[in-house]
Parts: sequence; C-alpha cells; structure tokens
Amino acid sequence: MSAELALATRELERRLAAGEVASPEMAAIYRQLIANSYTLASMRLEIEAMQQPYTPSRPLAPVVELAERRKAVTS
Repeated sequence: MSAELALATRELERRLAAGEVASPEMAAIYRQLIANSYTLASMRLEIEAMQQPYTPSRPLAPVVELAERRKAVTS
C-alpha cells in the first residue's frame, strides 16, 4: 500500500472508530472506502508476487492479513 493510501485509510479507520461519522450512511461509505483500500493493496501485492519466479515458500501473510482486514470492515 502506498504511503498516501495507508495514511488516508488509517485516518478513515480512526474517524470511524471515534464515532466522528455524521450518519450510518457515511459510516457505510467509510467502511467501503477502507475495504477498497485493502483490496487495492492486496491486488498490488498479488501482481508483484506474480512478477517474481515461483517459490513454494513465498510468504502469503501480507495478502492474507489484508484480506482479513477487508473482511472485518465489511462484515
């Protein structure tokens, strides 16, 4: 995830957690934006991984972690 996207995502998460959201509709929009950020970041990691030679020991932890975060936000 780029530094700018990570910073913006953390700010949205902070505002959502602090209850600084004006309405349930805005909260839903924030959750979707956060989920989209995690989706974009995991897609980027997957693309970078596809450009590398295959190794069975390639770590998938970053992709799994982002998928879990996305799932937690949208559930």
